Amino acid sequence: FNINPVFSKEVILNIFFFFALMPYVSPVPLGTDVQILTGLIGYAVLFILLMKDKFVVDKRELLIFGLCLLFIFYININESTYQLKKAIGPLYSFGVFYVAKRYNQYFSKKILTIVIIIYLAGAIIQFISPGIFSSVFGHFLREVKYSGVSGRGVTSFAPEPSFLGIICIYLLIIQNWFYQGEKKDKLYYYRFAACVFIILLSKSGAGYVLLFLFLASQSMTYIKQYWYIGLFMGIGLGIFVTTTDRISGNKGLSDLVGVLKSTSPKDLLRIASLANRVNPILVGIYGASEKPLGRGSGSFTSQAKDVYLDNGLEELYPAYNRPRLLYEISSDSVSSFGKYLFEYGIFFLLYLMLILSGLDTKQAGLFTVFLVLIGLMFSLPIVYPPIWLIYGMFDKKVLAKKLAQKNTI
Repeated sequence: FNINPVFSKEVILNIFFFFALMPYVSPVPLGTDVQILTGLIGYAVLFILLMKDKFVVDKRELLIFGLCLLFIFYININESTYQLKKAIGPLYSFGVFYVAKRYNQYFSKKILTIVIIIYLAGAIIQFISPGIFSSVFGHFLREVKYSGVSGRGVTSFAPEPSFLGIICIYLLIIQNWFYQGEKKDKLYYYRFAACVFIILLSKSGAGYVLLFLFLASQSMTYIKQYWYIGLFMGIGLGIFVTTTDRISGNKGLSDLVGVLKSTSPKDLLRIASLANRVNPILVGIYGASEKPLGRGSGSFTSQAKDVYLDNGLEELYPAYNRPRLLYEISSDSVSSFGKYLFEYGIFFLLYLMLILSGLDTKQAGLFTVFLVLIGLMFSLPIVYPPIWLIYGMFDKKVLAKKLAQKNTI
């Protein structure tokens, strides 16, 4: 499909790929963190396919699409908290997933390089002069929060330092997809170094943890040979944690030290940022166990607090943090998993199982599977495009076809 020689198939799909990797950027930002451009382009592609009688779905995709429609219309008529933008989230994601699965062969490494350069330039400019960054680039983001004096890191083209750290890990995973069956070149290591540098500037605890896990997953083949290096690093980390209380000017690293010093699950929940992410998951699980078929779209906002209080979940947390946690779940959920499990019950679990069943876990690796799962569990909205890029690009059928093509060259 193509509109004209300028907007060819390759151009359209790489514009889609660009905005999928920069989910918070838009020429006209809306009042949400993740912007709608990726989904709009995805559904424009689907519309073109439909008009040309080339829109084809397999049985699994049809079931996923059907559940996405169910989520929109599964409404509790006794509730007044229905939000279309939340209910339509899975349908938005389907468009991203479908295009990434069917047309990823048109995605270009050049786009990946450009995106990383943009994030890197934004991070450096923001670190040097937050005012210049806000005045020049703030028009393309919903909100620029970095001030340089809060102890938090830069945000670049993301709404929070943690989201900047997380997107860099997704970029590294997607880069690995491009190099499956290929020898890594110099650009691979340049992109890798740039992402690591951005994560350091972000001062994101989540970014630090995920980077460590990513490096560990990539180094498994060398651990047996160079075990002594790992031993020295482990000893060094242990000394650092035991002798450090709080790192001035680095909230992310302070939270990370707090996590490493925790000696029990309840001790972990004393860390406010972690408790805020775990609580909606627990509420979602309790809510779904009480009503396995869910409570309808929008019900989390109005009923989650009752489930939280009736089941005594507040007792898990220190008293000083309970009012904030109650307020947070009364307004919304930072956990997509907790929210959608609460509202749709086993229908949402079926949706997740259908999505995961197509993921080639062997080729993607355990860390990638872990990454896409904890994203929805803890902090990322269900419309987060990089998650669905990975589900599409690491689909079993996609990778089998890709590897077969490489073997014939």
